[in-house]
Amino acid sequence: MVFVAGCEISAFCGGFLPGDTYGDRLRTMASADMEWWSSLGPVQERLNDFLPQIAATVRTHFGGQVTYASAPWEFVDWGAFDLVGIDAYRAAYNVDSFRDELRGHLAHGKPVAVTEYGTCAYRGAGERGGMAWEVPYGAVPDEDEQARYFTELLDIFEEEGVDTALWFTFAGYSRPGEHDLGSYGVVRMLDERRWEPKKVFHTMAARYQRG
Repeated sequence: MVFVAGCEISAFCGGFLPGDTYGDRLRTMASADMEWWSSLGPVQERLNDFLPQIAATVRTHFGGQVTYASAPWEFVDWGAFDLVGIDAYRAAYNVDSFRDELRGHLAHGKPVAVTEYGTCAYRGAGERGGMAWEVPYGAVPDEDEQARYFTELLDIFEEEGVDTALWFTFAGYSRPGEHDLGSYGVVRMLDERRWEPKKVFHTMAARYQRG
């Protein structure tokens, strides 16, 4: 059992990135240019001052291994953790450097857990990475896109020696019916309670059955 002591804290919690709410911060990131991203040095320092405090607090209550689910823009000092935890979305911007990014995380000498990866079920979603939930106008539904993304990334993770990979997510509960195009879920919510599996559900089941 591993305790994940937070996820993408610089975005989900106040005090790191500009913006009063998570929505504000997300909108800022979505429209940010390279100059903005390159100015995040002080954010990294605050984050790396804060994370060891979290890990120490967790360890007073939990005797197992501890990690943190880091965002792609967070450059974490992993000294306080037992595993390296990364949200690893391949997209058009990093398709050529994706393996190198993984190897950089593996270079810490600790097991690497991919705490999130996934995409949506429309054509081209895999190129949008973690922003696939922003469905472009005229998007064409394509369950093969989602299943292919799962297979390709899991192959890469296995080949590169990643310890654990967790798909995001089982269901997009807030995106039922026709809104499912913006969901990363392996099932489609028909209403608040009923769901049906998408192609990636069966692809995942067959892969894990294989062992």
